Amino acid sequence: MATEKSDRPTPTGTSDKGLDAAMNGLQDVLESKLTIVSLSSYDGRGAQDTMRSVPDAVSGCANGFTVSAKGQDTQKFTKVAEEKSSGSGDESVAFAVTGKADGDTTTVHGEVVRHGSTVATYYSISLAALAGKQDKYRVPAEIVKAQAAKLARS
Repeated sequence: MATEKSDRPTPTGTSDKGLDAAMNGLQDVLESKLTIVSLSSYDGRGAQDTMRSVPDAVSGCANGFTVSAKGQDTQKFTKVAEEKSSGSGDESVAFAVTGKADGDTTTVHGEVVRHGSTVATYYSISLAALAGKQDKYRVPAEIVKAQAAKLARS
C-alpha cells in the first residue's frame, strides 16, 4: 500500500513537511557535541606545575576510578587514555575518559592547554554517544583555536 505525502496538516496539525523538519532537527541535535571550557589563572609556576600533573593523572587513572558525591549515585569510569593533543598553546595534553551511563558505555574527551599562566580545560561529549550510538569525535579543534586566539589578545 502506497502512502501519499501531503503538505496539508494532519488532524494533529503536523504536515509531512513539518514532521520531516522536526525529524531533521532531532537528528541535528543528536549529532551535536557539547564542549565545556574552563579557564584557570595561576601565579608563578602554578600553570606549569598543573600541566605537569595532568599526564600523571591520566596514567594513574588508566584502569578507571569511581566518583561519589553525597546524595548522588556513585559513577564508575572504566578507563582513562591519553590521546593526541591539538598542540596548541605552550603545552597541551589530551585524554579520553570512558565510563558507564545508564548501562551504556560513553566517552568524554578532554584537553588541557597552557597559555602562559593560564590553563584552558576542554571537555567534549557527543549527544549521540550519550544515546548509545557510536560516534567518533574529539575536542573540536576550532574551539581550541578560537580560545587560543582570545587568550593571545589578552
